[in-house]
Amino acid sequence: MKGGVCVTHGATRPCIIVGCVMNRHKEKKCRYHYRCSLGDFRSEWDPSITTVMRMVGCEVLECLGMTKQNGEISVVCQWDDVFAISGVCQSWREASIDYLNWIKPKIGLVPSHGFAERKLNVEGFLDYLSEDERFELAETIYVPCGNADKLLYGDVKARFPAMNKLIHRTWLLVNGNVEYVVEGKGRHPCYRVYKHDKEYIAGDTAWIKYDWDGKYEKVEEERLVQELVQEKRKTKRTNFYRG
Repeated sequence: MKGGVCVTHGATRPCIIVGCVMNRHKEKKCRYHYRCSLGDFRSEWDPSITTVMRMVGCEVLECLGMTKQNGEISVVCQWDDVFAISGVCQSWREASIDYLNWIKPKIGLVPSHGFAERKLNVEGFLDYLSEDERFELAETIYVPCGNADKLLYGDVKARFPAMNKLIHRTWLLVNGNVEYVVEGKGRHPCYRVYKHDKEYIAGDTAWIKYDWDGKYEKVEEERLVQELVQEKRKTKRTNFYRG
């Protein structure tokens, strides 16, 4: 009950954090403390304690191991923690701004710390790469997020011909088109795939992922065809009318 009104008829439950009277948003926490909890599983910082309500941004960042020495940033543990903290409130945003400015220019140029569970905004990432002239001649580009299943290697290579490696933890589709591997008289549907640590010779060999079982294999280019061609059945015309 709240003000004589039950939850069913419109009353709201308060946040579970002791001393917080704000309405619940998700996971029994208010919007403020729910955003704080985004870093729970990645660090030793426990935002559910009541002292977090009295913390200023720089103290929270220090709890996550992000420090400065002589005015220069020395350690940044998890990049996504910084983005989560910066979105809590204005004061935490201001405390995080130096770290955000330190992180953003490095995205795509060095391996990311964090973002393993994040899904990549493909269009946003490609626009970011296109707007930064440093990537025009970059030979190596790092994909920042762990989930990048919509990113095509061919799209990145077309925009940045100088790129030799697109580094990501899992396989990436090359173009998303279905092709067929010729094996005897059979044709098996597959997709061309790419991974930076799997060697191949362009125009001679290619890595594929079979559509029917999801297995990966390196095959010769001459075994790949674009269309499924089936031989016509040889039939004999007969007269089905019987006298």
